[in-house]
Order: sequence, then structure tokens, then C-alpha cells
Amino acid sequence: MKCLFVLLLAVFCAINVYAQKSQSGYQPIGNGSVQAKNFYLLTLLEHNDKIRLVLEHDSVLSIMAVKQNEAIARCLAVCTTYKCITDTLKLSSEAINKVSTRLAYLYRNSADLQKLVKNELIPSNCYRQDSAYEAVTQLTKAWEQDAKDINHTIDVYANGLPPKYPAIDSISFNVNSPGYINVVKQTTAKILGEEHKSRLFFMPGMTAALAFLNVNGRNNAGDYEPMELTVNKAALQKAKSIVWANYNYTVLLVPGEGPDSSNTPISNSSKNRCRIAAAVYHQSKSAPFIMVSGGKVHPYKTPFCEAVEMKRFLIDSLQIPDSSIILEPHARHTTTNMRNGVRLLIQYNFPLLMPALVVSDSSQSAYISGMKQRCINELGDVPYQLGKRISVNSQEFYAVPVAGQINLTEPLDP
Repeated sequence: MKCLFVLLLAVFCAINVYAQKSQSGYQPIGNGSVQAKNFYLLTLLEHNDKIRLVLEHDSVLSIMAVKQNEAIARCLAVCTTYKCITDTLKLSSEAINKVSTRLAYLYRNSADLQKLVKNELIPSNCYRQDSAYEAVTQLTKAWEQDAKDINHTIDVYANGLPPKYPAIDSISFNVNSPGYINVVKQTTAKILGEEHKSRLFFMPGMTAALAFLNVNGRNNAGDYEPMELTVNKAALQKAKSIVWANYNYTVLLVPGEGPDSSNTPISNSSKNRCRIAAAVYHQSKSAPFIMVSGGKVHPYKTPFCEAVEMKRFLIDSLQIPDSSIILEPHARHTTTNMRNGVRLLIQYNFPLLMPALVVSDSSQSAYISGMKQRCINELGDVPYQLGKRISVNSQEFYAVPVAGQINLTEPLDP
């Protein structure tokens, strides 16, 4: 019995430490834009006036954007294959390493850059998996991650390489079509038109990555943002008056499941999960909110968002008020249902010492309880801490800071 008590105490303390570290009060910049979600360090550098000026006038970094734009313009004029152009948009290993070395130098000589790393980059948790390193190394590793993200996005959405889940995330064009080079040329010409005067070393590549996401209709990461001012405004207004001690859980997280047909807004599985969650919601001291999670996922290029359709079903068919529903409309997998739910708990400053409850059908609920290795394989870590198993349909979980880590292989929901 004593050993069991010690074990339970250790688990509680671990969760307590996670929660305290997570609730830093930091609010990310960028209003949930596709750029900020994929390239957070680069967004910080661009939006900080003092640091941007330093980078634009640095003797090493300032020339990199100029030379890359010149190379892109040359390729646009002479290339006869799309890859001749798109490969010039990417960052070479040599360029990535050169920037890392220079950023480290600038960090050691710039109080403003040190302040940005300490007060914004690190608290954002966007690069949490590198948190064990000293601050200057966290900066360079964040740059290297953003650079790899740029190259990966161009590879998938310009060069047509298969993503991790090609059935739902692949490019919208046939790259082997004779006309595809015209798509690439038009997109690249627009990139040059927007950024040819910029002296920020990362702008040509980052602008290209964002441009090809856009031309593919793949700006999913920015859907409904900023959500605190749109789809979640009513719920967050309600949250201001919540007495949390009156509840057992902060939210009931409900993962969606996409329908098989592109003409079907919501699957029967999602409806069933909503019914289960609504029944739990009406129990005494349950939770003040239902969080529905799922993006525009199944089938390929569906116009329907799982979370939006589940919210509509909860309101119209199950009489759950709009102000009691939090929308998480970006997750594309069960792993990111959990991760994104945790992110919103942290961003919305919900009490992280309280558990949340993920509610689903018995099959998915059991899967979530054993999903650790898949999270490690696909996300690099487990973005939640499991608590008690409550029933065949429900599992407690807690927020952890690593949920903020950007996943560079999933630009539709990084």
C-alpha cells in the first residue's frame, strides 16, 4: 500500500509540474496564421522591428535573399522543367548551416535577440523538443527546423513528393502534366513580385512554401483563425465566469471521424460520439464545455470540417448551447485531436491542474489509451499526460508543454 501511495504521489507531482510549466501565460503572435503555425521563429524575426533591421543589414545574411531571388529569376527565364525552378526555391544544406552559424554569432552580440529567445521563442513551446539545450542552440535548432519545414512543404506541394498520408494530404496537381510547369512559373513569378526587394534571408523560401500551399488550396492550418474572435468567442466569454471547482473536468474532448462520401457532411460515427459526449455533459459536475475536434480531412479535399459539423449536430439535434462548445477545426488524426485539444487548453488559460476528459466510442477510446508509440513515431513525443480510465468511452488526460511543438512534416496542421 505504501508503494502504491508513493507511485500515485509521483504521478500527481509529475502532472503538477507539467501543468505549472505549461501555464506560462504566453500568447503566440500571428493570429493563428498558416505562416505563424508553420514557421514561428521566422514569424517572430519578421515581426520584431529591431531584429528585422539587424538581419536586413547584416553583412552575411542580407545578401542571401538577394542572391536567391536572382537565382530564382534566372531559373524562371531559362528553365524548361518545373523542378529546375522549384529546387531553386529550396534552401541548401550549406545555406542552412551558414545561417545557423551567423544567428549564433548575432545572438551573442544582440541583447534584443537574446530577449526574443528568452521571452518569446522558448515560452511559445513551438520548439519544445529542444528545450534541454542552451538558449543559443535552441535558436539555431528552431531555424533549422523552420528551414526543413520550408523544404518539405516545397517538396510535397510543388514537387509532388508523397506526404505521410497521401490519400488525404497530397498535391492537387498532376506534376507530370505538360501544363504543370506553367502553374509553377506563375506561382514563382508571383513570389518574385512580392519578395524581390526583401533582404530577409528566409523570405524567398518561406514565401514559396506558403505560395504553393495556397495554390493547392491547402491553407487548412489557418481555417477559422483567430478562433478566439470567431468560432470560440462565445465559449471564451462564458469561460470568464466559470467556477471551475464546480466541475470534475475542464472540457469533454470529442474526436471526429470523416464520412466516406464527399456529399456527406458528418459521419454516423461522429454523430454517435456527439451523443455520448452530450450524455456525459448533462451529468452533474461533468464539464462546462464540449470541445469538438477534427478538420477537413476525409475524403480527399472535402469541403466539410468535422468539428464544424459536429458542433452543428450538437446544437441542432442535441440542444447543447453554442457557448458550451469549443471548436478545434484543424486536427487530421487521432494524435492531433489530443495534441490540438491540449494546445487550446493552454492557449485559453484553462486550469491545467484539472483533468480534461476525451470522450468517444469504445473502440477509439481504447485506442487513445494505447496511442503513445504512434505519437512518438509521428509527433516526436506524447503531447498529453493520461490520467484515470473512467469508462469504456472516456479517458482522463492533462496538458503538457510539448504539445506546442511544431510538426514540420504536417504543414496542413503543424
